[in-house]
Amino acid sequence: MSDGLLYPTVQILLNVSSSWSFLQIDSLNGLLLAVASLLALLTVIYAVVSINSSQLNKGLFVGCVLLSWGCTAGALLVQSSVLLGVFGGVSLLFVYLLTKTGRDGAGKKVLIASGAWDLPLLVGLYLLARESSKGSALVGWPNNLLMILGVVTIVLAAWTALKQQSLGRLLGFAALAQVGFIILALGTGSALGVAGGLFHLVNYAIFKACLLLSCVAAQRRSGTDDLDKMGGLHKALPIAFLAAVIAALAASALPPLNGFFSKWMIYQAIIEMGRTQGAWLWIVLLVGTVFGTALTLDALLKVIHSVFLGQEYRGSAKAPVGAKAGLMVKVIMLVLALGCVIFGIWAEQVPLTRMIYPAMSVTPEAIGLWQPQIATGLILLGVAAGLVIYLLGSVVKVRLADTYVGGADVVAEPEMRYGSGGSHVMTQAVCRQVAITPPRHRAAWSMRSRRKVSAGFFV
Repeated sequence: MSDGLLYPTVQILLNVSSSWSFLQIDSLNGLLLAVASLLALLTVIYAVVSINSSQLNKGLFVGCVLLSWGCTAGALLVQSSVLLGVFGGVSLLFVYLLTKTGRDGAGKKVLIASGAWDLPLLVGLYLLARESSKGSALVGWPNNLLMILGVVTIVLAAWTALKQQSLGRLLGFAALAQVGFIILALGTGSALGVAGGLFHLVNYAIFKACLLLSCVAAQRRSGTDDLDKMGGLHKALPIAFLAAVIAALAASALPPLNGFFSKWMIYQAIIEMGRTQGAWLWIVLLVGTVFGTALTLDALLKVIHSVFLGQEYRGSAKAPVGAKAGLMVKVIMLVLALGCVIFGIWAEQVPLTRMIYPAMSVTPEAIGLWQPQIATGLILLGVAAGLVIYLLGSVVKVRLADTYVGGADVVAEPEMRYGSGGSHVMTQAVCRQVAITPPRHRAAWSMRSRRKVSAGFFV
């Protein structure tokens, strides 16, 4: 493997490894070590900021996270397979201990939302990436089993995320779906698939950090992680809203962001496998990944709508309202969001050439054509045209009126809001209001509802 220019710390570690023969330091484990450090930092931030001290012993929790990170780093750096297995097992043990810290499942809640389970998982991904980059990847049924496992993880995790009402659990399962893409890519065994998997691992760390920090700011502001009790925070947290939108679109593989480019490489690797092997499995894998991507988009759009858009929840006047995100947090969110854009538009020039390809022994060749700079120009042209049409339409003044659903005032009755569960939540609320109304008053309530609906929609 060619070493050098990935991170400044890798050069220092290379000098250390010359005297410590049991260490193996190169661009690949340097890349994964940086990803592990970012994920551990995210876990610590989420635990310190989002969880009440009465529910979680933060000192013990942070200590377990740091020990798990240290064991993961040891597994990534040692040459001995025995030491690698020992460090990986101990890292997994500390992650298990994280679930036992705190009361009322607080530790497990942080573990799912922040994705601290990624730390021991990186050890397995490291083994797959190293063997695949050497050209000695699994072949035959183990290879196919690994790819099927990746697709099943994508679909089930994204489907489970879509059904969550807790913000933390939704983000955790959505992150697990991205890990499925990495497993699938490494399972292809081709140079293009390994490069796409490593690139998606880097992108995953970036847009996950951006989205998690944005949602942590929203959670502090609203005082809850219940999606049905959040909303309307785009005005109070404009930077977090912008960063969350960019990160969500990147995770959902919308061009020209970084998540699209890495998943495009994975799609190419699947198609290339079908062309060389001629089996029917590649069709199932491709359909599964596209379906999982659509579910991920739906789940993350649910986050954007329920947390930042719509009307602000006013159901509990005593709900604690936290302080806005500090300047440093805003800068970090903007830098991460900018990374999603740069790593998508200039993927070949920046991350692939300087980070991914140096970690591999073979430089892959793409089988498709994608020009992100041209595509970005066309997208911006379409956005500009839409903006012009919007400005022309805003010249006509319209009258604004209160919103009513089934005759009920949305602001006065918070349960009538269009929550994260969709329109069926409002339908249930309307039916419940009709059910508890005495029969002799239902006719009057129905007439009043029709008048309110007319006043709300026909003005």
